[in-house]
Amino acid sequence: MADSEQTEKQYHAASSVDLLSALSALDIEFLTVSDQRVLIIYARSILNVDVNTGDIQSADALEVTVLDHDPSGGINHPHGLITRVIDQIDETAGSDLSPVS
Repeated sequence: MADSEQTEKQYHAASSVDLLSALSALDIEFLTVSDQRVLIIYARSILNVDVNTGDIQSADALEVTVLDHDPSGGINHPHGLITRVIDQIDETAGSDLSPVS
């Protein structure tokens, strides 16, 4: 995926989200980079999650960027990939993540 095709979305949580617990519960592979950053490997793609408010175990605001997208993983567009991952995290964590306009 070319740099110009990188896709990102920002989200705000009504209540803090423990990203690590949610990803573990969903059996989604991830790599913790720092207290505010985690890389997610999902559907043959790589997503970067930067926590803007809080940390990865208590996130209130975050930004998700698709670093590498493989459409053969079953999701055709990077925006759909972000939405699917966030929806799963949201459902598992019960956090009510909503996109920032």
